[in-house]
Amino acid sequence: MPPLSISSPVGDFVTHNQYCTSILNKHGIDFCCGGHIPLNTVCKRQNIDVANVFSELQGIATNKAVNHINWQDESLETLIHHILDTHHVYVKQELPRLSELVNKVASVYPLKEPWVTDLRLIWQELHDELTAHLQKEEQVLFPRVLEMCAAEKGADLPPFHCGSVQAPIQVMEIEHDHAGDALRKLRKITNNYTAPDNVCTTFKVMLQGLEEFEADLHQHVHKENNIMFAKALELENSLIHKL
Repeated sequence: MPPLSISSPVGDFVTHNQYCTSILNKHGIDFCCGGHIPLNTVCKRQNIDVANVFSELQGIATNKAVNHINWQDESLETLIHHILDTHHVYVKQELPRLSELVNKVASVYPLKEPWVTDLRLIWQELHDELTAHLQKEEQVLFPRVLEMCAAEKGADLPPFHCGSVQAPIQVMEIEHDHAGDALRKLRKITNNYTAPDNVCTTFKVMLQGLEEFEADLHQHVHKENNIMFAKALELENSLIHKL
């Protein structure tokens, strides 16, 4: 990876060091769906001082003491199993737990905090789309990529009903964008997950859970959009040229 600069894609900072996410999140910079956009372009669009952000990012990105896995250097198989075992497991655990909390809060506080009704609608849409999204990855895209990994080592590559992995990848990217939009709406409607005065513990636990869910999903999408998909397309192209 070339040296990081203000013109580097936002996602490269996170690829280099995952702890850069704390800086990007603080400034409201999308590093997953918008990970391909140069930092200076994003800062200009959002009227943010790019020199200040870059300085903060450098402080973390150059910290060699931080224990960090550079997923760009890992194999596709390793990355896929990591996504399945870490992020997919987390989403499947948190979707029902957070749904229960959101529904409980929305049923108790609609008069005092009317926005919780909209919160429930946004969350339910995200819940439904992510449930279907994980199934598509686990049943279509990931198995095909693992077949390609095996073919790279000499196994036969069976036909793929989608033709190229480009087709399911494009679908996944569109759905990632939808999820990103939902997360931005959730952050806005909750005032950055700030608990209103005089609300119960369940309300606070819900907001904390939603914020943690956002952080994990940002990492999840970053690893797929900015690393895994590119690796899969590169591998497919190399296999085609071997035929």
